[in-house]
Amino acid sequence: MPKRVIRNGDFFTVPGDPSLAFEHPDLEAAAKTWTGEWWKQGGGGTAWDAITYDPELNQVYIGVGNGTHWNQLIRSPQGGDNLYLSSIVAVDADDGSYKWHYQTTPGDTWDYTATQHIIQADIEIEGVTRKVLMQAPKNAFFYVIDRTNGELISAEKFTYANWASHIDDDGRPVENPGARYEDGRTHWLVPGSHGGHNWTPMSYNRANGLMYIPTAKQAGPYANLPFGFDEKGGAGSGLGGNVSLASKLYLPPVIDSNPEAALPGTSSGELIAYDPVTQKKVWGVDQLFHYNGGVLTTENGLVIQGDAEGMFYIRDAEDGSVLWEYDVRTGVIAPPVTYMVDGDQYITIAVGWGGSQGMSGNVTPRIHPGTIYTFKLGGNATAPEKLPAIPKAYASLGSDAQPVQIGRGFNAYMNYCMGCHMNPGAGGGAIPDLLMSSHSIFDNFDKIVLEGLLASEGMPNLSEYISKEELDDIKQYVLYSADQLGTGTNPNDLMVSLAQMQYLADQKPAQVKD
Repeated sequence: MPKRVIRNGDFFTVPGDPSLAFEHPDLEAAAKTWTGEWWKQGGGGTAWDAITYDPELNQVYIGVGNGTHWNQLIRSPQGGDNLYLSSIVAVDADDGSYKWHYQTTPGDTWDYTATQHIIQADIEIEGVTRKVLMQAPKNAFFYVIDRTNGELISAEKFTYANWASHIDDDGRPVENPGARYEDGRTHWLVPGSHGGHNWTPMSYNRANGLMYIPTAKQAGPYANLPFGFDEKGGAGSGLGGNVSLASKLYLPPVIDSNPEAALPGTSSGELIAYDPVTQKKVWGVDQLFHYNGGVLTTENGLVIQGDAEGMFYIRDAEDGSVLWEYDVRTGVIAPPVTYMVDGDQYITIAVGWGGSQGMSGNVTPRIHPGTIYTFKLGGNATAPEKLPAIPKAYASLGSDAQPVQIGRGFNAYMNYCMGCHMNPGAGGGAIPDLLMSSHSIFDNFDKIVLEGLLASEGMPNLSEYISKEELDDIKQYVLYSADQLGTGTNPNDLMVSLAQMQYLADQKPAQVKD
């Protein structure tokens, strides 16, 4: 039987084509938890953040990502846990051999990665000191795990979630009805794909035993759109996207009525202090946006973080009260660091706005260039000037296209543009809002998208993917939406109109012109 070429010590997080020999025995066991032909798209399981070394046990802990395709009905149609997706896997540091694993989200179908930070500590639990690791992954449960053997010690929600009610005695989530969004409706699930906590780092204070977590409050629209690996049919699918975010506005919505659930289209954040022993929130500070900076905490009782509103705070670790603040002009997503030089202590923070959530929105008047700020006691440097906001306005060219063409344009926008430009009309973030483009952009639409006119500024040539007809439809959709919002149409009313147009387009073959 042929075998893949591998290097000594490699550990693969998901199995490949089972007709080939498996690289290590643990993959043969993992393959039994998969169905279908997942390997044709790869299966997923990227380890893109949390990898940490335990010198005491000589183990490496790997946080494993979500599945590809997100929707398990496409990726693994007969179900299964799909190991080692959304898992923490311990391997021997010397040879990469499997030691143990714990799966936070069996059969993941929501993009609930377990790649978030893994923190090691020795903690007293019920009178016994345990060697633990702690993680607050996307799925909104906080996990305390015995790092010697992978035994789950405790798991509770650190923020609101409606996809599962609790973790049972076997360490598995008890999913709520409808969580797998299989019924043809759009289910607004909490947390959304951004997660209850994403990649901006949390921080553990060993002096007071509290974890400080930058959490998010946001619902996500999930729908079962049964398009295959190489077909168009969902958000980002035209460029190879594999998400399950609802791209059909006319599907009936299922909305959580619990007041703790974020309403569709809204988002916010909360910096929380969390006790990993009692599994309780100690305090929380509400934040305007769901995407905020990583956290630093110090032994002398400080919690330090920048936020989306461009403020850099030092807080009291015991109650979250502000001890010091500084305006750094632009939203912050990086964590600060502190260090000593010649007896002086410094705090440095890299300030800049971007990343997946920063592409389409921000809450500062202006996005300033990336800046590194360094502070010290007694420092007297002059800070950069805060410049005024750059005025934005909706394009006013209008559209005379027929509804079915605008509906086709919306579909094409979802297929090709949504992955970067995100929700049109939101104002833009690190990437421009197309509805607020200048008239010169629309004059050169074809050259920009099909010839790469702005490739040097990050907008690639997409002629390999988008046809001239599809681009014309996208342009008409953008111009129509800009005109509607610019003349005062309520955004919700616009969504209703677009849903009707999209439905018309889906009933009529794309090659039929109006």
